[in-house]
Amino acid sequence: MEKFLQTPFTHHAYLLIGEREKLLSQARELIQNNGENNFAVEEYNFDMLTIDEARELRASLSLMPNDTRERLIFASFGGVNYEAVQTILKMVEEPGDKTRFFFFASPYVQFPDTFLSRFTIYKDIHRVETYVAEAKSFLKASSSERIVIIEKMNAKKKKNKEESVFRAEALLLVDALEQYMYEKMKNGSVSADSMRKLLETKSYLRDRGAMTKMLLESLALTIPSTD
Repeated sequence: MEKFLQTPFTHHAYLLIGEREKLLSQARELIQNNGENNFAVEEYNFDMLTIDEARELRASLSLMPNDTRERLIFASFGGVNYEAVQTILKMVEEPGDKTRFFFFASPYVQFPDTFLSRFTIYKDIHRVETYVAEAKSFLKASSSERIVIIEKMNAKKKKNKEESVFRAEALLLVDALEQYMYEKMKNGSVSADSMRKLLETKSYLRDRGAMTKMLLESLALTIPSTD
């Protein structure tokens, strides 16, 4: 992280992926410890960034900064919808004078390639690998054990009161399953039918009205366990 956020900054837009609160705290500390004190940091946190919030954020950034220091925009995302992505993409493409963006996103947030191409990207690889490990455990588990895993994911959703975050986390799990199952399919451990079921589930999960828990449970009962 320290090497990634070395000053002077060489780019105007940075995307940091991992445990967003942890990454945000580390970045904040690095900036505060900068001896020159030539940065004015503005922080925004969104559990789920909506189009209205994205427009408000863009409008607030059109205002002139309060002082002559370099303006750093720290924005943390637990989730974001397509319309909001398009709005903040325009914002990043038209930065104000002496303005730099630092976006902190959970690993399961889905960004299009056109968005990612605008950023210098840092990944907390240990957190990303966690989902690969969870995918392996899910595939090896029995049907009943898989249902327990899904129930835990659903309980987290109820606590946060945010279905879209549950769906995004489910998508990351399914993405990791696809990667792992593809390797298994090459040596015959996973059938083409199982892979087809997984890809169907992935497609349905991307629908805004998706019933995430039901789709995951159907997948859990359909795909055979592997060694």
